[in-house]
Amino acid sequence: MKKKIAIMLGEFLTNFMKVIIHLPGFQVTITNEVYQSIMKELHGSRIEIEKKIGKAYESLHETSNLLFELEDTLKERTEKLNYLRTEYERYNKLTEIEHSKAVPLINHMDTILERGKKTERWLNFFLGLAAGVITTLLGIIFGPYITDVFIK
Repeated sequence: MKKKIAIMLGEFLTNFMKVIIHLPGFQVTITNEVYQSIMKELHGSRIEIEKKIGKAYESLHETSNLLFELEDTLKERTEKLNYLRTEYERYNKLTEIEHSKAVPLINHMDTILERGKKTERWLNFFLGLAAGVITTLLGIIFGPYITDVFIK
């Protein structure tokens, strides 16, 4: 309700001023002070707009620099990723080839080692037994002579 009254009052005053301006003997004079204040406001708003435009230009310049840096970084990382991908594929193929060649060799070595395990165990047992007998006999034979050397 108050808004409607304010709008109606504003329209009335605007129309009233239009009528008064056109009456004879009514002159609208703009004094030098009023003119200077209007010019100062216009000049100040122009300077403000120029400052804002300058800030916007600097911001856009910084943003474009950042975008160029990001683009360079992304290119480097993409190149590294592609290099790593090709290296991975190459090593993967090499492992498949080497695995297929190594399996028969490993199986052959396994069968050779399995065959000789029993005989190797018996041979090691008898060698250990012989070494123990020889050490015992040497201890019995040379024991008294060694004891005499350390006692004197």
